[in-house]
Amino acid sequence: MFVPPDAITSPSWARSLWNFSGRDGSVNVWINAEGKFGELPMIRREVSFIRRTMRRLDRITGLSFRETSNPNRSDIEISAAANLDGSTASAYRNRGWFAAFWQADSDTGLTQREKWGISMALGYPVGLNNPVSPNFNTRDTVMADRFRGFYGYTRSDVFALQWLWD
Repeated sequence: MFVPPDAITSPSWARSLWNFSGRDGSVNVWINAEGKFGELPMIRREVSFIRRTMRRLDRITGLSFRETSNPNRSDIEISAAANLDGSTASAYRNRGWFAAFWQADSDTGLTQREKWGISMALGYPVGLNNPVSPNFNTRDTVMADRFRGFYGYTRSDVFALQWLWD
């Protein structure tokens, strides 16, 4: 089912990212791979998936996501969380940067649910949001709360991101 852009976007978050990144289209992302600040360390497959997701967002939005090794120079910090109280992903806006989290599984692999969580966590700062209707699932939008498998950014997500960033 196609989800209209206004049902899954937060233009104010997209504007914040634009402002945080210096309004030049270059977005600095710090991957908290070592698990600093009380978060979980990441395995190589999780870090690789984050990088692939950043490249995908490059192509969709026209922004340029760049990995930084300095959290103080990041526009987005992404971390693996041990407990998000039942949520798959979460993000919050600080003064000048976003913190994004996904619920990490306790195993050593990269699960479909973790891919979903990482995609959601990175989706929030670029302006995607959970759909207004609980009837949508992950086949409709990666931002849905109802998991029906991991399909990545759907046609609705791509359209919504292009609507926000064109």
